[in-house]
Amino acid sequence: MAPRTQFVTVGRILKAHGVRGEAKVEPLTFDPERFRSLEHVIAVSPKGERRELSVSGSRPMQGAWLLTFREFDAPEPLAELAGWTLEVPREEAAVPPSGQTLFADMIGLTAIDAASGETIGTIRAIVTAGNDLLEISTARGDILVPWVAEFVDAIDTEGGTVKIHAIPGLLEP
Repeated sequence: MAPRTQFVTVGRILKAHGVRGEAKVEPLTFDPERFRSLEHVIAVSPKGERRELSVSGSRPMQGAWLLTFREFDAPEPLAELAGWTLEVPREEAAVPPSGQTLFADMIGLTAIDAASGETIGTIRAIVTAGNDLLEISTARGDILVPWVAEFVDAIDTEGGTVKIHAIPGLLEP
């Protein structure tokens, strides 16, 4: 079984926006409205550096959210956080609707071929692009599998597995 993380990713900072030090954030949550009530987040760099930020304002903007942090009042220093993810403690995470799984709970699960029962690899990340993609580390290299019902079935977070319905070429790095 994959260990449950203490923190849940809710967004990714895309860039600084405007002249007041707002951050344009891509929501990585099934409930983007949660940004309205955020007070604190942990910003995590691609290298794993962590920094606590206080949210002082939020507003939606064309599929993204603009967040203002007390620690920044200008765009230049905030621009350094582009690409960082935003996390909240698991106990503050919104509960997913029935039948949905938190991204954080997918990381570390074992991907299994639904037809043969053979292990494909381990889910390392969720990539957001059009559809969400499972990044699976295999013995032959990393692969991306669309997180849609046609390919992903029977997510068992307690048992630590995800069944993948593979079509020819899907599992090739």
